[in-house]
Amino acid sequence: MALATKAKFLDWYLGGLNFQVVHHLFPRVCHLHYPALSRIIEKTCLEHGVRYRTQDNVRAALGSHVRWLKRMGRPLAAEAV
Repeated sequence: MALATKAKFLDWYLGGLNFQVVHHLFPRVCHLHYPALSRIIEKTCLEHGVRYRTQDNVRAALGSHVRWLKRMGRPLAAEAV
């Protein structure tokens, strides 16, 4: 598991934002349960061959997010008619 998900202060400060996958799968569950749920989700993904990605720290996570937004913001290639 990544460092950003093990930092208790970061957990509290971000309100569980460092457990984004758990938040999206279980939006009505209190963020205090996110660490335990993330371990279950990670184990389940491993058992079923689903890629479970984490970032090592907040900086890496933000960088990854910015790269994804840039990629998604690129125009589609013009289709051949």
